[in-house]
Amino acid sequence: QVTKMEHLVYRDGHDNSVVDVLHHAREFIKQHPDLEIYVGTDSQNKKKVTIYCTVIAFRYSCGRGVHYVYSKQHIPKIKDRWTRLWKEAEFTAQAATMLRTNLVPVHHVEVDYNAKDKTAGSYSIVTSAVGYLKGLGFDNVTAKPDLQVAVKAANHLVQ
Repeated sequence: QVTKMEHLVYRDGHDNSVVDVLHHAREFIKQHPDLEIYVGTDSQNKKKVTIYCTVIAFRYSCGRGVHYVYSKQHIPKIKDRWTRLWKEAEFTAQAATMLRTNLVPVHHVEVDYNAKDKTAGSYSIVTSAVGYLKGLGFDNVTAKPDLQVAVKAANHLVQ
């Protein structure tokens, strides 16, 4: 069973402290009005669990660095690759929708799927996931090999 968004705990990527994600985002926007917000999720199968990490990344203008918050979940291992990867899109959609619903702008939604390499395990899901996210009204959806800000942090956190 996937955890509901409102029950997810978000942590500051700098010190791992628990944060109120909406308050945190609004304060960051006040301090840095020209930043861009990226949302993305990555997952990793371990022995008995699948770990998901959703990241909301705040990228400073002119590429001057990134601050992020993240939510990590451990659920019973999902052996089917397509199902595991689809849940990444769902978690990303939930986080981005939660921000947008609460009037926090989302500039980029990322999927950790390879859109160019047809031999990559994630290639088969790219079209469906991008269509799903665009159907939810997120216009700027990116996949590998395009710039990945939130997904890069999520990948680091699930290792």
